[in-house]
Amino acid sequence: MNKLIIKTAVATLVSILAAGIIALTVLTCFYPKTLADFNYKLGNDKLSVYYSELNYKKTGELEDLEELIYKINNLDEYEKCVTYSQKMLEDEGFLEFSKDKEGYKLYVVSEYAVALTKTGLTNEESVERVKQYLEVDEVQFVKTVLDNLK
Repeated sequence: MNKLIIKTAVATLVSILAAGIIALTVLTCFYPKTLADFNYKLGNDKLSVYYSELNYKKTGELEDLEELIYKINNLDEYEKCVTYSQKMLEDEGFLEFSKDKEGYKLYVVSEYAVALTKTGLTNEESVERVKQYLEVDEVQFVKTVLDNLK
């Protein structure tokens, strides 16, 4: 009698665990944005960035890249920030994407410059790398941002 109860309990636990693993795998493959949002609301930023990266790689949309860059900046993961900010800035649809978002281009360029500086470049080298994305009057803003880094 006891063996039957134990076997039933173990089988039930294994079934529940297997169903959970299958559900997580399906969500990861087909709905990474849902998992990214869920983890972000829970405060698990690293896992949220992971799922946001999966989502961007799946869709390739600038909206998803925008969300990913925002989350990466909150974590101070500068190497990833350099990679994805550069992808954003070099995307042919970026100017159209940022047209209606006042100051967004300058935000992305500034975060890119900060990440470059945090990964080892000097302020001057960072400004030189980002100048190509800026208007003449915006360069001074980026210099000011970099000068005020701690």
